[in-house]
Amino acid sequence: MILNVLLQTNEGAMHEAPRRVVVEGGPGSGKTTLALRLLHSWATQDDWLGPSIQLALFVPLRELRGNTLAHYLSKELLPKTALCGGSSPWGGGGGGSCGGSGNGFAQVWKCLGLLEDRLLFVLDGYDEAVALGGQEGKGQGGTAAGSGREALGDAVELLEGRMFPECRILITCSPGWSSELFPLVQRRVLLQGLDWPHVERLVTAYFTGKKKPESANRFLEVVYASQQVLRPLACWPLGWLLLCVLFEEEGGHLPTDTLDVHQALFKCLIRRSLVRKGEILMPSGASPDLPGHCKKLLAEFGKLALTCIKEERFLYTDSEIRAHCRGGGLEVTELGFLTRGLNFGRSHIQKKRAEYYTPLIRTFAEFLAAYYISSIVLYSNILRRELEDLPGMNGGGTVSVVDSSTVLILRFLMGLLGRKGHLVFNQLCPLDFPTRTLFMLLQASGPTEANVAAVCRLLGASSGSWVGMGNGTSGSTSKVPVPLVHTAPLELEGWSHVLQSEACTLEALELVFQFDKGADYEEHLDAFFTSLSSNDSVRLVRISSLLGHEFTATEVDRLAGYVKTTLSKSRLHTFELVITCLEDSAHDRY
Repeated sequence: MILNVLLQTNEGAMHEAPRRVVVEGGPGSGKTTLALRLLHSWATQDDWLGPSIQLALFVPLRELRGNTLAHYLSKELLPKTALCGGSSPWGGGGGGSCGGSGNGFAQVWKCLGLLEDRLLFVLDGYDEAVALGGQEGKGQGGTAAGSGREALGDAVELLEGRMFPECRILITCSPGWSSELFPLVQRRVLLQGLDWPHVERLVTAYFTGKKKPESANRFLEVVYASQQVLRPLACWPLGWLLLCVLFEEEGGHLPTDTLDVHQALFKCLIRRSLVRKGEILMPSGASPDLPGHCKKLLAEFGKLALTCIKEERFLYTDSEIRAHCRGGGLEVTELGFLTRGLNFGRSHIQKKRAEYYTPLIRTFAEFLAAYYISSIVLYSNILRRELEDLPGMNGGGTVSVVDSSTVLILRFLMGLLGRKGHLVFNQLCPLDFPTRTLFMLLQASGPTEANVAAVCRLLGASSGSWVGMGNGTSGSTSKVPVPLVHTAPLELEGWSHVLQSEACTLEALELVFQFDKGADYEEHLDAFFTSLSSNDSVRLVRISSLLGHEFTATEVDRLAGYVKTTLSKSRLHTFELVITCLEDSAHDRY
């Protein structure tokens, strides 16, 4: 990123530069690194193209803990030599002198006000400060929201322009928190990871340094081919490095399933950690299993990760880790998937401040949360409580805009459980998830009879309450509508499993037909109609098309074959084919 983008207009007009900028990015996206890089550029004047700044101050908001900025600067950040009165080191150049002798920090504080727009505050970790403050407040009987804001001290006044109104501010936060800051800032910068050419340069440099330059091309080919899993991970600041290490350990191969990638990464990191400590572990690739004590540590830490996800944070204190993990130690922090945060105040040097840890990649936290839930899946009451407390699961309605963490946790969970996935499905309610999400979870766990039967219940396909389509058949007063099946591969695959299940008592369905492009699309259509023709419960079928969707001659022939297959099914009572064309004469072409 070009640093002057943060504090200047594209045209470079100094007087129009935004005074308040928010940098938003997920855990491990490089927000703090970017902030420190900006300060380094200013301090060394190396590539500094921003406005004229005479003093820049870095304030990690989580270290305020409700104290004032003046207290933090004087007691924690500024060196004692800056507080000894005499001539101010920031008085010269472009605005006169703060001047004279004074009584230590009071004189410094006065000088800060005189700097006006030549003063820059870099406030790091808005979300961390509020979330940690809210957690501490709840522990002391307060409200999370009120205590969270109180943890910012008078930094709120700085943000709102009531303190040093002319100064410049750059503040960092995680996604979902920037909405609180929108009224206070003029520019939002979203960190989305590395661009692909940058990844290519880093990977090439890595394997060249390892004297394996030929591996770089092979690695990039494998990653580039996996657009949904490996490439997004490789574009994360540390993701490319993790994949390079895994690629080497796996002998030039990488898994392409999300769950498999995370399991392989954890195994790789833990193996390397144990080797460093001198402990013996099975050779690379020998077994997908982990040592028993490591499994227990991961499950215990996963409980903490799940608790923090519910609070929308991915930051863990050393005291929280000690409380959740066996023996009250920090052994889990040595397994390689956590990074220790930086502390800047003098209290940290004196061991008076907590240590903070974050996952190398956000999805590590979600994987560990799923790992913990998989360890208690046989305890139905605990399982139910944990599922109900997931973000977005207690709103009382369909989770159509489901929290992304919740979906990913459940996807990991179902993959870990496999044949036991029905234990989770049986804890869900029919309106918890839309159909495609249920089929995604079924795909992750595998279409065993028990899993499919549980999905049938959630879809209402085993209740016998599906009805006709307004044609006078019995049951037309049922409260359950006819399911709409769209020709998306995931839906076709899921409904194929449902129709094959002995638990399916579905009586009617409507297929909204639309030919799509894709290597496996026709295969899914064939499987769906094969399952439909062999199903004994469905008696009413409607095939319709989207308005304006026109079929080629080849597609018409294929559709005719599916109609023939459907008409030959046993116990079929009613069949409707509804093709809607925008032009009345469109059919004349065939």
